[in-house]
Amino acid sequence: MKRRLLLLVGGVLALWLLAAWPALVLAGEVGLLHTAVAAGLCLVPMAATQLWCDLVLHKDSEQQLLAVFGGTGLRMAVVLGAGMVLYHKVAEFHTVGFWLWVIVFYLATLGLEIVLVIRRQAELDAPGSRPAGGERVS
Repeated sequence: MKRRLLLLVGGVLALWLLAAWPALVLAGEVGLLHTAVAAGLCLVPMAATQLWCDLVLHKDSEQQLLAVFGGTGLRMAVVLGAGMVLYHKVAEFHTVGFWLWVIVFYLATLGLEIVLVIRRQAELDAPGSRPAGGERVS
């Protein structure tokens, strides 16, 4: 669980480092602020949904499904809600550039999360990775 969380944080940090230079060149310090806030807006709910999914990993399939779909809805609501508040209340975020960075980071973090979920499922399906009861988790 900690390893996946570190990979999430590391992936978002790497993306931010890649995006920081173009943002700084194109929009100055405000562009750098936009990328940092967009990265944080997407990272926090994504990490929370990953933790939620890890907590219900060996529970029944209904709870796993709720975590996946609930996490998706929660993540989208938090990112859009916080982005809208910033857009309407803080002058520096009242630009299209801010929303472009939010979209870039949202899609990148979603892709990273999908990769990590697929890898986790492959590890669970590997031979010898059965829960304590010996029953296979689907």
